[in-house]
Amino acid sequence: MRTNLKSLLSLMFLSFLILVSSCSEKSEVKIPVEEKTSDEVIKHDNVKRQDLAEHINNAMDNGRSMMPPRFPSGVNAANFMTKNHTALMKEQSTLLEILSSEEENLQKLDVELRKYIEQTKDPKIDFFLNQMAALRMIDILTNETEFSDELKEALAYYTQILLDYNYNRSIPIAKGLERLQGYWDDEKIAAAAELTIEQADAFNAMIIAQQEAFIEEIYTNKVLADSLKKMGFTIENARQTNTSLVARIEKEGIARLEALLK
Repeated sequence: MRTNLKSLLSLMFLSFLILVSSCSEKSEVKIPVEEKTSDEVIKHDNVKRQDLAEHINNAMDNGRSMMPPRFPSGVNAANFMTKNHTALMKEQSTLLEILSSEEENLQKLDVELRKYIEQTKDPKIDFFLNQMAALRMIDILTNETEFSDELKEALAYYTQILLDYNYNRSIPIAKGLERLQGYWDDEKIAAAAELTIEQADAFNAMIIAQQEAFIEEIYTNKVLADSLKKMGFTIENARQTNTSLVARIEKEGIARLEALLK
């Protein structure tokens, strides 16, 4: 089974939380500074830039292939996961078992996954599981080089699931719509692209605002801010890193959707 990685946003927030938890509010973190020659500094900075570029590329790849389900309006994600933990673990175990056991035979996987989606489950968690299944199948199907009419019909089915949930991340639907050209008519593809662009733009604005508020909260604590600065994490760097990676992924997906409208 292909490896699933944590979303980039979760990784960023986790990194910040680790930094926060490691700093005392009553003492500063003392980090020895080793003096370097100008040539050493330039070489070190070049390596750091190369490492950062590689990290960004890897993060972008992971972000494209691992998208979370969308929560309905008014549903708090953390509360949902806490209250439904037992049911989610049970159902996700069933879902992952289907995915891992049938992935080599896509037609059989499609049949089993549709049965799972269409069966009666706990209505409180259906939206989460159905989107998980659809997202995974879109990722699998759009990576296939030989794309039969049967696989196109399957891709249409899973893409429509995301559209029915007003899914607000651009990459999965862009990948689906690109491969459905000629299978769905131009009007249907255009309508789906326009809807997703609207949803993705709103999502992107919300995420950037949330991240900015989080960063502001961190850097209003002088002790934490000074400690982070000594580690090389200025508020400007935090803003650029935290907003640009998520925004880049959505910007890429939106551009792909806009290309379908031309």
